[in-house]
Amino acid sequence: VKEHYSDRSWQNLQTEVTKAEKVAANTDAKQSEVNEAVEKLTATIEKLVELSEKPILTLTSTDKKILEREAVAKYTL
Repeated sequence: VKEHYSDRSWQNLQTEVTKAEKVAANTDAKQSEVNEAVEKLTATIEKLVELSEKPILTLTSTDKKILEREAVAKYTL
């Protein structure tokens, strides 16, 4: 599902799918071309970047009082 992956990695997959479909539609394609298309498609699938559903927390301060105050302020907004 597209919404589960980064835009760039999904676009890369779509590009490889299009290339593989062209090879598959070519009745004169050599086995080596088919193998290469499958390998590239498989590698691209393995490189899909899943989007994280968990929020990313970045600490900008190590002062506990400041962190507590900022957390409360952001939570109440």
